[in-house]
Amino acid sequence: MRKYFICLLMCMLIGISVLSGCGSEQVVEEAAPVKISIYTYDGILDSSMKMIFESNADLNDRVELIDIPKEEYAQKLKEALYGEEKPENEKQTDSGEVVAPPVYPDIFLADIDELYGYVSDKTVISMNELGLTEEDISLMYQYTKDSVTDKDGNMWALTWSLDPTAFVYNRAIAAEYLGSDDRRDVQSYIKDEHTIEDTLFAIKKKSGKDYRILNSLSQYRDDKSKTTVFGFYCDMDGLTGEFASDIKLNMNDKWGVCKGIKDEMTAGPWLMVTKDCKDKELALNVIKELCLSESILKTKQEEKNIFVNNTRIMSNAFNTGKGKLDVLGSDDCIEVYDDRAKKATPVNWDDLKPEEIQETTDGE
Repeated sequence: MRKYFICLLMCMLIGISVLSGCGSEQVVEEAAPVKISIYTYDGILDSSMKMIFESNADLNDRVELIDIPKEEYAQKLKEALYGEEKPENEKQTDSGEVVAPPVYPDIFLADIDELYGYVSDKTVISMNELGLTEEDISLMYQYTKDSVTDKDGNMWALTWSLDPTAFVYNRAIAAEYLGSDDRRDVQSYIKDEHTIEDTLFAIKKKSGKDYRILNSLSQYRDDKSKTTVFGFYCDMDGLTGEFASDIKLNMNDKWGVCKGIKDEMTAGPWLMVTKDCKDKELALNVIKELCLSESILKTKQEEKNIFVNNTRIMSNAFNTGKGKLDVLGSDDCIEVYDDRAKKATPVNWDDLKPEEIQETTDGE
């Protein structure tokens, strides 16, 4: 009996040794990293993603930009989000050509009037669920936070861009017929619709001309009688870019900027994350880089002198004179645009509700 137990024990030890040896020789292959896809259009994210890839080389193989011409974007995004074909299934056309279905987007661009629909369809997840914190968004303009937050406190999208509108006026006309070209004085002459009528009438009495106020830079650009334009409304990107650089537009006149009477603001495009995103942590990191990274936003602001969604960057731009343009004389337009951005009335989330959803929810 003793010999039997000794033999059994030796067999067990040999078996354990063999199994241990086999385990040490096994090679476990690591799964390939998950790749996420971003639907974008007209190269709008190219420069930002280039900066991200340069500082995070490991993301080159983990983030795919699917860039689509703007006129095709809505349809292709719809097919990718709601198409009947699953991403792993190929389909065959009538001609026999095998076509892969659209890549399912993990992140995509949307305009503000489209956001509610994606939320209602449960196509996307909120930034709160994704892991965005109050600290993350502390330097965003309040308008871009409140406009995409529902009554329950869920924030649904992020953007790096906003465009406050201000009134751009001809200094020479203001000085000659109003007695001052200072922005505070000019503002007092256009503080409301009634005052504007009185101001234009007074200018006409002195000049003999019907001076006008236009609603946009595009109207001014297309106007054939620019010599009778007292002013027009324009966002900062248009003023510092197209208007300031085009001699034919500004006609060598000097212009000023004041707030005017329009409380207009546009923002976006907005980034949203789909509910079936393959790597939500990666998606959050990419979105934070695109919309919140101070280094990226600072570079964008300085290179093109545009308005970005970061209060500290815009404050620094003003303090360093970035808004002082030749066409504006000694004024700095950033102070006006920044004030407009801080005081703009946000979009009410329920006002973004499409009519068909409105009718269903209201029971009409």
